Amino acid sequence: MNSPSIKEVSFDNDFDTSTHNVSLAANLLINEMCTSEFCKPDLDLTDHINKLFPTEQSLSQLDNIIFSVGKEIDDIDNELAELVESHGQIELDGNDALMQIQSAMIELERKIRSIRSKTQNSELSVHEMTRDIKQLDVAKRNLTSSITTLHHLQILLSGVNSLSLWIPDKKYSDIVSQLPAVLNVLELFNDYQDIEQIKILSDKVVQIKNDISEQLNNDLKIVFQKGILNQTTADMCRIAAVLNNHVEENFWKWFIDLQLSEYCVLYAESESIAWLDKINERYIWFIRKLTDFEKLIQMKIFPPQWEMGRRLTKEFCDRTRNSLGRLMQRRRMEIDWKLLMHSINHTKSFENLLCKRFPAKDNYNFDKIIWKIFDDFIDIYVAAQNKKLVEFLDECSSKIRNGSEKPIRQTSTTAHSLSSSADVFLLLKKIITDSTKLCADPNALLWKLVDIFKNCLQKYANDCIVAFLPKDNSWNSLSATASLFPHFVRDDTSQRLNDDQQFFICCLLATADWCAETTLQLQDKLKQRIEAIDFTNEVELFYGISNKALLILVTDIELFCESILHEMIKKDWSKVKNVGDESPFILTLKNYLTEKIPTLRDYFTDLRKYFAHFCLKLVTQMVNKYLGVIFRCKPISITGAEQLLLDTHSLKTFLLSMPSVGSIVQAKPPTMYTTTVTKTLTKAEMVLKVVIQPLKNNEDFVDDYIRMLPESEYTELQKILDMRSMKRSDQAPIIALYRSKLELSTTNESPTNDLSITTNLSQTIGQVVGMATESLSDSSMKKLEKLILATMTGVDNQMQLIFDESGQPFILMREQEKQKRLRGVEALKSHILAARAVAGIVKSSLGPRGFDKMLVSPDGDVTITNDGATIMDKMDVEHHIAKLLVELSKAQDAEIGDGTTGVVVMAGAMLQQAEQLLDKGIHPLKIADGYDLACKKALETLDKIAEEFDITNREALIKSAMTSLGSKIVNKSHRHFAEMSVDAVLTVADMTSRDVNFDLIKIQGKVGGKLEDSTLVKGIVLEKGMAHPQMPKEIKDAKIAILTCPFEPPKPKIKHKLDIETTDDFKKLRQYEVDVFLNMIKDVKNSGATLAICQWGFDDEATHLLYANELHAVRWVGGPEIELIAIATKGRIVPRFSELSSDKLGFAKTVKEVTYGTMKESMLFIEGCPDTRACTILLRGANTIMIEEAKRALNDSMCVVRNLIKDSRVVYGGGAAELACAIAVSEEADKISGLEQYAYRAFAEALESIPMTLAANSGLSPIDTVTQLRAQQITEKNPRLGVDALYNGTNDMKSLNVIETLLSKKEQISLAAQVVRMILKIDDVRIPDEEHNMGY
Repeated sequence: MNSPSIKEVSFDNDFDTSTHNVSLAANLLINEMCTSEFCKPDLDLTDHINKLFPTEQSLSQLDNIIFSVGKEIDDIDNELAELVESHGQIELDGNDALMQIQSAMIELERKIRSIRSKTQNSELSVHEMTRDIKQLDVAKRNLTSSITTLHHLQILLSGVNSLSLWIPDKKYSDIVSQLPAVLNVLELFNDYQDIEQIKILSDKVVQIKNDISEQLNNDLKIVFQKGILNQTTADMCRIAAVLNNHVEENFWKWFIDLQLSEYCVLYAESESIAWLDKINERYIWFIRKLTDFEKLIQMKIFPPQWEMGRRLTKEFCDRTRNSLGRLMQRRRMEIDWKLLMHSINHTKSFENLLCKRFPAKDNYNFDKIIWKIFDDFIDIYVAAQNKKLVEFLDECSSKIRNGSEKPIRQTSTTAHSLSSSADVFLLLKKIITDSTKLCADPNALLWKLVDIFKNCLQKYANDCIVAFLPKDNSWNSLSATASLFPHFVRDDTSQRLNDDQQFFICCLLATADWCAETTLQLQDKLKQRIEAIDFTNEVELFYGISNKALLILVTDIELFCESILHEMIKKDWSKVKNVGDESPFILTLKNYLTEKIPTLRDYFTDLRKYFAHFCLKLVTQMVNKYLGVIFRCKPISITGAEQLLLDTHSLKTFLLSMPSVGSIVQAKPPTMYTTTVTKTLTKAEMVLKVVIQPLKNNEDFVDDYIRMLPESEYTELQKILDMRSMKRSDQAPIIALYRSKLELSTTNESPTNDLSITTNLSQTIGQVVGMATESLSDSSMKKLEKLILATMTGVDNQMQLIFDESGQPFILMREQEKQKRLRGVEALKSHILAARAVAGIVKSSLGPRGFDKMLVSPDGDVTITNDGATIMDKMDVEHHIAKLLVELSKAQDAEIGDGTTGVVVMAGAMLQQAEQLLDKGIHPLKIADGYDLACKKALETLDKIAEEFDITNREALIKSAMTSLGSKIVNKSHRHFAEMSVDAVLTVADMTSRDVNFDLIKIQGKVGGKLEDSTLVKGIVLEKGMAHPQMPKEIKDAKIAILTCPFEPPKPKIKHKLDIETTDDFKKLRQYEVDVFLNMIKDVKNSGATLAICQWGFDDEATHLLYANELHAVRWVGGPEIELIAIATKGRIVPRFSELSSDKLGFAKTVKEVTYGTMKESMLFIEGCPDTRACTILLRGANTIMIEEAKRALNDSMCVVRNLIKDSRVVYGGGAAELACAIAVSEEADKISGLEQYAYRAFAEALESIPMTLAANSGLSPIDTVTQLRAQQITEKNPRLGVDALYNGTNDMKSLNVIETLLSKKEQISLAAQVVRMILKIDDVRIPDEEHNMGY
């Protein structure tokens, strides 16, 4: 068995050797072709033989196996022979095929050379043909120019010769046909005057023009003087128009003088017909003259471009104005206001006729051309109205005095204002209405009339109201003093008012109140025209009269009470033996008040606030005087004091219900009234109780006195002791004891209070801890106690332990008493006033003609802007509600980016309307709910009137952006800025998801240049330059390494110290730094980068090495800019030099450094980036303020374009959308029967505030403009009609391309309504007291 084994090993080695010499492909092919298992390269022959002969018995089959293997070997040999034979034949066939291919390639190459030769010949032929064609084309152009020039010369020569012949013969019809052509052709040769022949022709034409001008100057005057008006005359005028020189102007002046010569004679200043009473005849004369002129001369003779009708009318108006001015100045004393009004009315009618006939054009505007001369004499009208008002007021005063206007109590149960008060204001209204029709500048006249109105109101107040109030000084002195007794000796029955007098005084009070309210309304109306008008003094005067009348009524009641209280003092209270019912004087007082109060309450039915004031004043005086009387009732017995105590309680009970006495409805009196009565009469009761108190010893008596009257003084104690009939000697020790206790209490007040607070706090905390920690462990208990004690050290307010209904304790912190508080309507009106004030600030900046605001910060930084969000953000607002409007503007800016001013103005208008509804008694929640429903209706209307916008139309997007820029500082260049906005947004927009990423748009400002120099860069702009001044300023195909690692040696991250003791140490350190820098530079250059942009800086050594190694670099690039560069160039931000590789580099087609200004300030432009979404807008401007405002304007316009991409529906601006919504809401209000209809109408009024504000800011009449637009929208059913703020001549906002996004408009209305609802729901505000500086 060993022998076969050796043989098998040898066989395996041979097989291995052979396999090593055969390629892998050959082995694979052999494996595919061979089916025998002996072909397998990994065949183990030993195992195979062992499988064939597993036992000794199997060796008997050895011959058979050898035979089969031999047969298989023979088959393989036969197959190999066949393969060798076929391989030889294939080699022969391959050689034949290769020779055929080579011959075919030679033939193909020959044909290619032939075709190339023919192509070159054809190209030469084409070049020659093209050259010839170009030469022919040039020759053709030159020939055409020569022919045209010769033709022009022929026209010029023939024309000059013809004109020279026609001028002496005055053939004007021929001249007018030839002269324009000659002059036009001559203009073509203006650039060739250096040619002698052209110069001669030009001189001849000039001579011809002079000859014609001189001849026409005479002939025109002759024909018009003779009245020869035919075609020849018309030709002469046409020639004069063609000449366009002094002949034309001289003739105009001469002809107009000729036409108006009759007028100057007829209406000379010395003629009676020239006076103002016959001013209409002047105008009639000219209208006839103008009609005849246009019919006979204008249409037939004069060229249309002369507009002789306008010129004649202008000259007539100028002469008339000057003549009337001189005439009125000379005869000023003869002018009265009626004559002046007569003249003005006729003049206005005449000017209206002229304006219709000749609309304003160039310098020809006939509006107020004559009327304004009367403004110098308007003082005559003012003086006449002043005299008229004085006479009217004197008449009113006389009517009141003689009783013809005095109100009669029997005819009315309630006090009402005098009829003369309404007549006064009606007269003022008529004067105001007339004044707008009399003066060319109505506001100037109104300003003069304001002083007259003030004098009128003051005179009416003094002569018609104050004059009829009682004049006796006792009315004031009685109520001014707290002491009653100086008047007891006087018989006051003569001072009492009867029922008619009381009613009359109430009417005078009602008149003064009505006048005050109406004066305020008058002020508000006039402020719409002149903001500076102020009637505050007159309003205060009327309110002062109301208060004075109220005081007289109070004093009248006091006069009756005087005798009753006097009887109390005169009574000997020491002799009262028993206590019975209330005293007679208390009963008399109650009966009197029960009789008088209902009558006065009926008088004040329409003036409830004055009745409340009356009751408060009356009861304040009465209870204070009653308390004084108590002290004067001495001596008094214990029984007398008990009787007085009973009387005092009875009086207190009655006074608490006095405002409602005799009324079916028992209303609760005001808190101040109840407090006044209770506090004072309770003190009187305490005084009487002290009198009743037995005097056992001084100590107890004083302690009881301090307890019962803690706010008393020793003087009151002395009066009480006098009431007890105690001798002065006995009083002294008591008073001394009281004063000592009082001083001691004052000295120890602060420490005692602090101690009590701490004690109470400790006890309270202890109780709570004891209840709340029963289940805690000892350690937890100790921790809680420590925490509470630590907290106690910072608390200085009183605390009280309170238990709820389930018995659980909680601590009440009594710190709210140190806060100011606003509640109910007072809080709401305070909020509305603050919100209106904020809205009023930004109101004037709305629209394309809105004003800018200058905001100066505490640091002196100046911001000039009309952007609502910026104004609100820069304002130093402290009021809590005003801050809500600031947040409202910010929310609009964050969500939409535009409409920040409009949303604040709208919210202010909604709150203003809500205030009026509150005054009508409508609940705030009803108003808020109505506003919500109205807002929903307005949003539905916006959806109906919205139109689809084509966002693929770039021009349309530009026009929409221009609408936003119209009110900004860049409005002169708004087209340029709109284009930049649209291109920038479209660059970064994702149209699939309809999203715009503003982070990819960088806005960079650079001071210098003009706004028009601003540009959009498709790439990144850095306010940087190359690190080294000698580095190249431009790099093509830049590969950029974006680094956030510094170019400096690494530093240990722990505190370290480096000692350098020798120069060698220093040199080694320096060499180390150089090596580190060089390794960094090597890493960058090995990555293939040609530009390194580093977030950090590097020193001069590193800069020099970068330059020396030809690696360009930029340093100190900010983090956001680094990210933008990475996005644009598709590079990776590398934090370490070791991580830098070629696949992390960014690419830019061009990186160039540009310098600006004389200071050579550098900026780096990175353009041609792979990611084209990133872009930069470079803004230029004269200063930083202008650039910052341009940034804000650009942001607004980009937001508009972004909103259009998000939602492509639009509505139209100029207040058109708001007005359409207001109309729809008003119509909806007519369908509602509940209180919500008032909120609907108020909401509609608030929506109209936007077009009214636009009109006011544009110099238009707000009411007239909005009224007209509303009527047009309803009539034409056109929701596109808005305010023509720029005077374009049309109100159709669609034709003016005034577009607003539907998204922005809906957001404005929704946000404004939400904030207003929030404000209306606040009825209780707690404000920290400045003294304690506490929070909410």
